Amino acid sequence: MQTLVQNQTFPVHSHPTILVKNTAGFIHVSVGSNEYVEVKATTLVRNDAIPEIVMQNNDNRVSIEVRYPSFSPTKHPSTIDFEILVPRLANLQLYNTAGTTLIHEVTGEITAHATAGTIEATGITLQGQASIEANAGSIHFTGSFNPDAHYTFKTNAGSIDVTLIDTTVLKVEAKTNVGNIYNDFPEIQLQHKMMSSQGRGTIGVGAPAYLELVSNVGTISIHRAAVS
Repeated sequence: MQTLVQNQTFPVHSHPTILVKNTAGFIHVSVGSNEYVEVKATTLVRNDAIPEIVMQNNDNRVSIEVRYPSFSPTKHPSTIDFEILVPRLANLQLYNTAGTTLIHEVTGEITAHATAGTIEATGITLQGQASIEANAGSIHFTGSFNPDAHYTFKTNAGSIDVTLIDTTVLKVEAKTNVGNIYNDFPEIQLQHKMMSSQGRGTIGVGAPAYLELVSNVGTISIHRAAVS
């Protein structure tokens, strides 16, 4: 096997959008400079089919896409791990077919979808519309939500674990078809029926954000962050 490392830096201005489409490997996004998006891509080459990484910056939108050759074998594809530094205020659109997605300390609109893999977002402030979905994998989220917006966390087979780090006003609807719901907030009323569970309630007073938590098979946990 061979390891290839590619580094690239893109100048950006206020609140850029970063789009990443990966097939196999992890995506790790964390906060760096307010003036640049810095990308480190590490490719583990497992065969002769070396994937191409297409990166470009167009009108404050940085796009990163992995393209495999048409003859690439499917059993043991080469993998690419992305380490990306972005401004604290940034919109993210992350798509990963097989691998873990990690997001740290970012504020903005976030879309993160994984076909097979865990999505972990910590220290996040969500704005606008946000969608975090994992088909086969879990979602772990720690952060807060701007009001007057709709946020959806969804798994097909996997748990959802949410920790709220401040007193955001939030309307919560949670449902799992097979699994339990655990909840630290008395405002959220739980109901259990056969194998399914659901919860509904509003935390705080005022114009709320709306958070929808849906799992087909998996546990949903809603935690109150410990006060330091």
